[in-house]
Amino acid sequence: QRDYPRWEADRDTLGQQLRQLGVGGVILLGGSAVELRQRISWIERQADHPLLLCADVEEGVGQRFAGASWLPPPLSLGRLYRSNPERALKLARRYGAAVGLEARAVGLNWVLAPCCDVNSNPRNPVINVRAFSDEPEAAAALVHAFQQGLGSSGVLGCAKPAQDSHLLLPELAIDGAQLERRELPPFCAALAADCPAVMAAHLLVPLLDAERPAGFSSTILAGLLRQRLGFDGAIVSDALTMAAASREDEDPALAALAAGCDLLLMPPALERSIVAICAAIHDGRLSEARVDQALARRQGLLDRLAGSSTPAPLTALQGKDVQGLERELVEADLDCRGGPMAHWQGRGVNLLLLDDPFNTAPLPATAAARTRPGAMGLEPLLWPLRQPLPPLRGVVLVQLWLRGHPFRGNAEAEGSLLDGLQFLQRQGQLRGLALYGNPWQWPVLLEALPGLPMAFCCAGTPAAQAAAMARLLPSPDTAAAGAAFTD
Repeated sequence: QRDYPRWEADRDTLGQQLRQLGVGGVILLGGSAVELRQRISWIERQADHPLLLCADVEEGVGQRFAGASWLPPPLSLGRLYRSNPERALKLARRYGAAVGLEARAVGLNWVLAPCCDVNSNPRNPVINVRAFSDEPEAAAALVHAFQQGLGSSGVLGCAKPAQDSHLLLPELAIDGAQLERRELPPFCAALAADCPAVMAAHLLVPLLDAERPAGFSSTILAGLLRQRLGFDGAIVSDALTMAAASREDEDPALAALAAGCDLLLMPPALERSIVAICAAIHDGRLSEARVDQALARRQGLLDRLAGSSTPAPLTALQGKDVQGLERELVEADLDCRGGPMAHWQGRGVNLLLLDDPFNTAPLPATAAARTRPGAMGLEPLLWPLRQPLPPLRGVVLVQLWLRGHPFRGNAEAEGSLLDGLQFLQRQGQLRGLALYGNPWQWPVLLEALPGLPMAFCCAGTPAAQAAAMARLLPSPDTAAAGAAFTD
């Protein structure tokens, strides 16, 4: 049994599942883009039937696989939509097309995006910048444009929620008006753009079903999604390894299939689920017609891929068009106050605050957040975001990565961190700050640290870092005199 979040079975187990158990697809995570292409090639050779090969790459293939493009999160488009909706929609179409092209280049044929939630709660640690907007109208328009672009690239999309069901069963306490006005429009927009699949959330919606989460509720899947919204594509469960999917009384894969899910994502005990489904068919608890219906919908997805089965070349990764798109999105989203930082004498500290200092994906050795300050005498110090700040000597530049994550309770700057930053400012040490991620914390920091040169961007990628450092740091030529020489 795979414990969450152990994402993939080992090679031997996966090969056996593909050859002998008829697994219909694989969700992939981790490694480089080139390694992924090789891994997918091996996976396809193990099966005697076509596979659905998917990944959560809503921000680009580089979000999960090094060497491909990692774009600013969807919320950056929503922020632009407020001032220039026409431009935001054009960029959203390019965004979807770029994600799809790079997905094809590595061998993926199914992108688990767009995220169709509206970020109505800024404290939500999972939706956060993954949503296109905190306004239903903007989210719906951008979802529609993204799906149009994604579909044009020849890969499948999936309209999905991003609720926090990894550790607990979340509850969506809404009334009918909120359902119609806020929750449904982005999903309806995805379907209107011909999105072929919808992911069912492990989320309790008492308004619709007070007992079963959406992914296990025929009232929601058959009643709302099929009958009310008229969706006839494939419904895929969210990961069945999530805590919110645990079922004490029945196998989660069987329960999801019986409720109306056609594709079952990450059953925690695959062989046990197969036995449970076969037993349910044998004793009449699950009809063969339901299974045939699910198989037909899976085949419908494969039929859509018939004209685009050839992978795009690996040279499509990080091409000029997508790099230009990334720069345009970053520049449109970047918000700077004050700056550049005042000149200083001697060395100082480049304090890099990450939720997990051992996960340095945003900080490769060449990242501007490290190299630009380093060239000016600021020594990098990785520090856990949730720990009190250490004693620091000299001038300090703070860079803060703060965004939603499914294994945290919130995405906010805690009081102890604000206290520490204010202390450094009073001491005259804190000279600048860059915030990457949560836009709802930007005004909090602006109020807490008045007069401090600061930069904000939804993205925390190297391109966003380069833009922020270009605005915050003084010119290297004029600052060089104050930085000590190092061999």
